[in-house]
Amino acid sequence: MIQFVLYKISFIQRSFMNHLTSVEIYIWNYLEENKAKIIQMTVAQIAESAHVSPSSIIRTLKKKNFWQRMML
Repeated sequence: MIQFVLYKISFIQRSFMNHLTSVEIYIWNYLEENKAKIIQMTVAQIAESAHVSPSSIIRTLKKKNFWQRMML
């Protein structure tokens, strides 16, 4: 059962990453690498820190939520 869940998570992650632009991949990697730091930040602060627009952050997060819903 655990192997199936891990496989499903891996599949979702691959599917998600295959549908991102290069900027969205950069944003996703930035978010993953800075989880502890960004937890207390606003979207505008995260965008400034990552040198991208707030709308790019929001678009990337919306895509992630979309793929999680489609695959689960």
